[in-house]
Amino acid sequence: MNGAGVKELTGKSRVDLVPPEAIFDAARAFEAGLVKYPENGWRTVPGARSKYLASTMRHLLRHSMGERTDEESGLPHLTHALADLMIVVASPEEAPTIQRRFESARVTARGTLETAVEWTAELAAEALVRGVAVWAWWRTR
Repeated sequence: MNGAGVKELTGKSRVDLVPPEAIFDAARAFEAGLVKYPENGWRTVPGARSKYLASTMRHLLRHSMGERTDEESGLPHLTHALADLMIVVASPEEAPTIQRRFESARVTARGTLETAVEWTAELAAEALVRGVAVWAWWRTR
């Protein structure tokens, strides 16, 4: 508090600006995940960042194709995409660079087609998320 009895908020996160509906929606997606996964299991997933970016992409694509509800959970695809992005943001894992992904893709080119497709999906998901972020920034200018 400063001398005038007013609490100083400088440098503090303005969580009051976050839509509470979004937080509750994300919580519902995390709860639905408990059917298949252990509580907080995402924290131990190797390569979590790229896997959850790919999952985000799948949910956003399903939504953009007109499929609003995930068949397995009964929740909206956008709810799952939000929860997936929260995991990406919270993931301590450093996102691989595009260059490292291409180097690894060359190595996996000797492997299975499935591996190459997985790398392509991860690159596409990362590009989509970055594109959405740029678009959102541009719209607020």
